[in-house]
Amino acid sequence: MKSDPKLKLVFVLITLWISIPKIGFSEVDKEKINQINQLLDSGAAKGNLGDFQFALRNCSTALSLSRANTLVHEEAVSLHLISSIYLLLNDFPKAIASGQEALKISLAMNDSKEIFKNYMNLGDVFFEQGNDRKALHYYTESLKRIDGFENPIAKGRLYNSLGNLSTKLNNFDQAIRYFKTSVVYFQNANEWIALSSTLSHIGIGFSKKNQMDSALVYYLKALKIKEDIHDEKGLPSIYNNIGTIYGQKSETKLALRYFEMALKKVIPFQLKNSEATFYNNIADMHLKLHNTRLAEWNLQKAMEIGNIIHSNAIRANAFQGLSLLALQKGDYQNAYQYQVRHTALKDSVFNLETTRDLNEKIVLYETEMKDKEIELLNVEKRSQEASNQQIQSDQKLILVLVISGSLFFIFGLIFFYYRRQRLAQKAFLVQLIHSQEEERKRISKELHDGIGQSLLVLKNNMTEGKPLIESTIEELRTISRNLHPILLEKLGFKKAIENVVDLASKSTSIYMSYEIDDVNKVLNPEQQINIFRIVQECMSNILKHSQATAARVVISKLGHKVKITIFDNGIGFNLSEAKKKKSLGLASMAERTKLISGDIQISSIPGQTKIEIKVKCG
Repeated sequence: MKSDPKLKLVFVLITLWISIPKIGFSEVDKEKINQINQLLDSGAAKGNLGDFQFALRNCSTALSLSRANTLVHEEAVSLHLISSIYLLLNDFPKAIASGQEALKISLAMNDSKEIFKNYMNLGDVFFEQGNDRKALHYYTESLKRIDGFENPIAKGRLYNSLGNLSTKLNNFDQAIRYFKTSVVYFQNANEWIALSSTLSHIGIGFSKKNQMDSALVYYLKALKIKEDIHDEKGLPSIYNNIGTIYGQKSETKLALRYFEMALKKVIPFQLKNSEATFYNNIADMHLKLHNTRLAEWNLQKAMEIGNIIHSNAIRANAFQGLSLLALQKGDYQNAYQYQVRHTALKDSVFNLETTRDLNEKIVLYETEMKDKEIELLNVEKRSQEASNQQIQSDQKLILVLVISGSLFFIFGLIFFYYRRQRLAQKAFLVQLIHSQEEERKRISKELHDGIGQSLLVLKNNMTEGKPLIESTIEELRTISRNLHPILLEKLGFKKAIENVVDLASKSTSIYMSYEIDDVNKVLNPEQQINIFRIVQECMSNILKHSQATAARVVISKLGHKVKITIFDNGIGFNLSEAKKKKSLGLASMAERTKLISGDIQISSIPGQTKIEIKVKCG
């Protein structure tokens, strides 16, 4: 079994910690300590090679010897190492139990170095378990004690862990700051593998913020280190990241070059999942370059691997590529069939991930319940101790009650005033949008019945200039339709939405499709016009900004609700920045959704933007 860099770093740190010279012991104690250290050293060495069971046996023997000889420091070190091994085996309950016991001993000894490493270890355990709140607590406690710890690798690893947690919580600015601090410590320790990984993490942080040039700078720094130290196994992911950046910058040939380098490097390691991903990425670049033959070959290779390792995620991506390839060839029937298979496989992946998340939440719930039981016992103990103390005077109690009642009354008044203001604002907004729609309807009618009819008469009585008048009449009709969707009244909601998508599709090369249930009878007129306007706004945004190759509108009835979903596979946008800039389009969609008592969810990453609205049937 090949060693893992992260695993190696863990055991190097532990070996450093257990190698602290022991003073003030008898010759017998020193002999026992040496025996324990030999067990821990050999366990760490085997664990570094992936033999976790051997490592666990040696560390458990070291723990028994420590307890038999009342060597408290060695007991804490053994428990810490056992906790780290259980973490690598994904046995979170045992990792937590051993880690907390080690922490308890180190706190009793008031050993700042041991306390630092035990807090950090528990942070790692809870991070891998998915309990972000507890991970943050233990990392923060470790960070408070960092000044008393001299090991630069351990310090770098702590800041790296905080960076990973901040990335998971989508706090990318904070993550980048932590990673940059980690870089300093790893540089000072000449820990090149950890340094290159951290630089890559900084690149990921910048790419998440859509700062592609900054991301590229850090990816290239990480690449140089990996090439210098001949980290062949680490090169494919860096090449892939750089290729992704060039792809997003529309430098397709450069992106293709790096994806091909990633594929070449990963094949000897038999990492089939990564290999298939790179084949899909290469195919995507060939599609952009209209190299249909090469695109098809790479997609077939990805599909073969997906079938061998039974990966629905890989097959789903390959089917999506084949759908786009069929579109380029003008084979619309196969394009549709491939897209259907892509959607079905993607849904199955989503359901599998949902089940996995549910199982993780069950484990997390059981762990938290155990913690609450312990806390309850502590509360009962404190309550018993408190019962022996003097009861506070009645006068203080009355004063507290009076103050609490006054505050409650004041907050009630504030809440009542705020609620009235919100209701008034909503009523005003409803009236404003209603007035806008009525005014649009009036102007649309006047344009159609007045100016439109006049132009028609003028056209019929002229022998020259007819093409100009015909184009003017058509433009006038388009303006009239946009001002007030007459199709909504004449043909109904379903046909009106289909017409919006069809018109958008005719004006672009983007492949647009829709799947719309007949919900005419379950939506009231106010809901219909507002949803119509939201879809119009989405189509406009896709045409102007998305740089997508495909988009889709799905409207379906789910029980007592109607669900509206608009997807595109474009470059995406930063939702936080859009909100800061107070985007009128997003604000308009949000307000219209509120007016019809609906819920709106917007998510956007490079490759997929999704807007989902749920409305109760009117």
